[in-house]
Amino acid sequence: MLSKLPPLNALRAFSETARLGTTTAAARSLFRSHGAICRQIKILEDDLGTTLFDRKDGRLVLTDAGKKYTSVVQKALTLLERASVDLRQGRAENVLRIACSAAIAKRWLLSRITQFTEMNPSIHVHILNHIEGTPLEGITFDMAVVMIPIADPSLDVDPLMSDLIFPVRRYAEKQSLSGPELFYIRTPENLSHFDRWLTIARASGLAPRCIDIDDLDVAIEAATRGNGVLIANGQLIVNELAQSVLVHDNESALQVDVAYWLVQPVTASDRCRTSRAFASFLRSEAFDAFEELKRRAPTIIERRRHNGEVPRLFAS
Repeated sequence: MLSKLPPLNALRAFSETARLGTTTAAARSLFRSHGAICRQIKILEDDLGTTLFDRKDGRLVLTDAGKKYTSVVQKALTLLERASVDLRQGRAENVLRIACSAAIAKRWLLSRITQFTEMNPSIHVHILNHIEGTPLEGITFDMAVVMIPIADPSLDVDPLMSDLIFPVRRYAEKQSLSGPELFYIRTPENLSHFDRWLTIARASGLAPRCIDIDDLDVAIEAATRGNGVLIANGQLIVNELAQSVLVHDNESALQVDVAYWLVQPVTASDRCRTSRAFASFLRSEAFDAFEELKRRAPTIIERRRHNGEVPRLFAS
């Protein structure tokens, strides 16, 4: 049956010419040459074995057959276009592309994605690896969760979640490391808080040395192995704290009101219904997670608005 259908390009050329009244206008609409439009109409007429236009005084006038045919063709093309748009939108609605670091994905996001997809089984989630502090250029994403805010006019960067920052170490090492043997683990994510905790350690008579680890997940693993004290984000070590694999190195914590950011494309059309629903879900989860963390963490001795601020001295 499909072999009896005329070529689609010929149908489009005919439909646009009938709608606009001239082959010149149809050529502009379809981004084709005038000659190409004329050839497509001739192909269609030959295929159907009938004349669709009369040429009168240099003008094209639909024949009776052409009038009947154009009504059917235009309806069919409209239906085909709408069906194609619906499929494209349906595919976009059912795929959620999230960019984040491996540490955020593994230690905070995955369990929540599982919960979200259980409630929305038709949605497919694609997690894209993003290195903290690097641009999101070249990544096609619906949203990103980052710890270091991104300055990009093409992106909306909104607060997502608070956190508590405090030093932790392996439980078995809590009393055994001191003086020149003490190492503090420094990462790009804790850089804005690191010097303050170093000052506190030195004021306590310790002489910590630094280990720089670029990957936060590796840094957490190093702390669990007893390689040093990590200035940690509480949200990312909840399991280690619950299992006493890591313990507070002292009883002080810094509250950062915006420790994580939700990044989305500025263009409203890039935000499908699924993205909006997941963003709302994440904000609810973020609030609950922080309230739970505060019940487990050390006493808050300072509060900071976000990671980008210059550190202030702690209250004495």
